[in-house]
Parts: sequence; C-alpha cells; structure tokens
Amino acid sequence: MMKTFAPILLVVLAPTASAAERPNILRIMADDLGAENLACYGNSVYSTRILTPLLPRCGPTS
Repeated sequence: MMKTFAPILLVVLAPTASAAERPNILRIMADDLGAENLACYGNSVYSTRILTPLLPRCGPTS
C-alpha cells in the first residue's frame, strides 16, 4: 500500500510546492478602454463610486 501511496502523494503535492515560486500576475484586458474613460482620472460621465473607496487599500498613491 505504501508503494502506491507515496508516488500518488508526490504527484499531488509537487505542483503546490512549485506554485509558491512563481509571481502572482493578474492581467485584465478591456477593449476600447482608455485612461480618459476612468473616474479616477477625472472623467465625470462614468462614476465608480463603489470601487473608488477601495483604492487606498490597493497601494500607495503618488
């Protein structure tokens, strides 16, 4: 039983060990979206009042 359990355990746990070494990258693509379309860059037509309070928690502002 141990002869079959050890290789299965190795196969299951090997990807999780190497996943910590890779960086976390998130790519968000939106078609036909420019900086002028976002409320955080001064656009008054589209409002993101629900998302804007979360911005200080995302990172430092310059």
